Amino acid sequence: MKKLDRLIGNSVVVDVESATVFSDIHLGDKSAADDFAKSENAEMFLKTITNLLDTPNHTVVIAGDLLDLWQFKLGRIIREYDKILGKLLTSNRVIILIGNHDLGKGELESVILRCAGKKYFVAHGHQGDLMSDTLNKLSIWLVRYIWTPLEKLGIKEPPEITDKHISHEGKLIEWANEQEMDCIFGHTHRLKHRFQYYNSGCLLVDGELQGVSIDEHGIRAFRGR
Repeated sequence: MKKLDRLIGNSVVVDVESATVFSDIHLGDKSAADDFAKSENAEMFLKTITNLLDTPNHTVVIAGDLLDLWQFKLGRIIREYDKILGKLLTSNRVIILIGNHDLGKGELESVILRCAGKKYFVAHGHQGDLMSDTLNKLSIWLVRYIWTPLEKLGIKEPPEITDKHISHEGKLIEWANEQEMDCIFGHTHRLKHRFQYYNSGCLLVDGELQGVSIDEHGIRAFRGR
């Protein structure tokens, strides 16, 4: 996990009064392969972001994979989700980190939030994952030209993908618990808390929001509307 070692030692520190961390939104093009387009996800997310930014001095952090550029073209994503992107990109209280699905569309890979004197390291968590990090370009090709057409036919993600995420999750948990501060990741799509390890899950699952909140009382992973 050498990349994470380097990031935590060089991350910018941002002071916040309170913050909410979301990740793995995966905005697409509203085609059959766009999981975010299903149900009322867009409307719920826009309402949530608006309410959070209406809260004085509250910060929103997107911990990677706001966009799904493995499957979809940037121009189509912007056209389909202009209201959400407009809300996020025009606020100075939104911090957007890059993940493996939107590499190259931002420069900030990690951040340390400081709240009530306590520090929290935030990154997407794909760092050190073979297919998502080292072999990122190969993964993009496989997803874009093989997996996406299959998904449009209704074929579901194979369990082997989830198993690989669980394996990498174990490495993230071990690394986080060796640090001097709580660590917040996304990437695995699994909402979880293990000692100093927090995962913000996947933005919306079965109509419920998932994320991590920070304030003067501490940190917690949450699920719910």
